[in-house]
Amino acid sequence: PIDRISTNQTIMLIVNFIFGAGILILPRTITDKVKTPDGWISVIISGLIITFLVFLLVMLCKQYPNETYFQFTQKIIGKWLGISLGIIIIIYYICLSALEVRVMAETTRLFLLQGTPPWAILIPFLWIGLYIVLGGINPIARILEIIFPITVLFFLLVIFLGIGIIEIDNLRPVLGNGIKPVLNGLKTTSLSFSGFEVILFIFMFMKDKKKVSKTVLFGIGI
Repeated sequence: PIDRISTNQTIMLIVNFIFGAGILILPRTITDKVKTPDGWISVIISGLIITFLVFLLVMLCKQYPNETYFQFTQKIIGKWLGISLGIIIIIYYICLSALEVRVMAETTRLFLLQGTPPWAILIPFLWIGLYIVLGGINPIARILEIIFPITVLFFLLVIFLGIGIIEIDNLRPVLGNGIKPVLNGLKTTSLSFSGFEVILFIFMFMKDKKKVSKTVLFGIGI
């Protein structure tokens, strides 16, 4: 029997795939790219663009509700092109995983384990990740349900620690240098939303596929 995941677990999967280590350095990277106070506008525009793209992916998945991405791509574009595209996606996720674990290792070493070799931080995380993945979609969804509240708690804690030094005036002037700097920041902010395409792989496992649009919108909204 195929493992099934609930609506809440689907939301957790989408949020956690987007909510990577890169979000910790997003304020600095977007400000460096935009070079104006308008980076927050780039984030909002990127979110709207990603939401539109996700709805296109959802419409595609609804055409093949009981098949995974690797199966229906072969039906759409042919066997060999489908296999080639599948290999490209696998390579993409390997590279994305490598980036995330490296950023995580550097962040952990900087704030918690100064002087610890990167491999000593990486290996335990990779072993645990492999162990969970071998169990299938359900263990992944369940562990993310446990991790998500803890992650949000610490993220909010980090934000509120700096709330005393927030100056709203630093966001002005809005669009003082026009729209071009905002557009320059779209590439950086869009990368922070990478992971939204996970809907291609988890749609088949959803218990209630009728709620997929609301589920995806809620997940990206978070």
